[in-house]
Amino acid sequence: MSLFKRRSVAGPTAGELIPPRPAQRAGGVVVTDETALRHSAVWACLRLRANLVSTMPVDVYRRVGEMKVEVPKPPVLVNPGGERVGMMEWLYSTQFDLDRAGNCFGLITARDGLGLPARIELVPLADVTVRQRDGVITYRIGSQVYTADEVWHERQYTMAGLAVGLSPVAYAAWSIGEYLSVQQFALDWFGNGAVPSAHLKNTAKRPRR
Repeated sequence: MSLFKRRSVAGPTAGELIPPRPAQRAGGVVVTDETALRHSAVWACLRLRANLVSTMPVDVYRRVGEMKVEVPKPPVLVNPGGERVGMMEWLYSTQFDLDRAGNCFGLITARDGLGLPARIELVPLADVTVRQRDGVITYRIGSQVYTADEVWHERQYTMAGLAVGLSPVAYAAWSIGEYLSVQQFALDWFGNGAVPSAHLKNTAKRPRR
């Protein structure tokens, strides 16, 4: 018989690992995907990675024996968002959303002869809700519900069993909120002419005899 007894410690469930959908409040301020952009470091990191990824060339090759022969790119790799959204802008937008929220979404509005997406129109993150019930995933975009084959969903920072990617902003809400709280205090302080906007008075204090 072992001298040590192993205790079973219950770990967090998969649902508990996903940050709650409502905005995170930290340090007296609300931290969301949008307010986090007020943090200069957050904005700089998102811009740097999106600039880098969006400017990388995208080419298509076909292997012929030992050689790779370049072939024409399909429409989804030329103007993936239609005539008004080119490949560079599309890659920038998707990378920006992936790095701040771990997910990006788009509606598949056209397909090629093989049934593959030919045009993907991106949608704002705030308009999308992902639902998973009995293993079936559906997407609510605005007031409309779509099935999984109608939506382009790219995930980043994934975990096994989760239908969505993890949000770096949600997990860094406390550190981001600290910066935003200090920033708001400075704006309020100098906005009031470096004079406190209120004074405290103790009315319960008795005068000395």
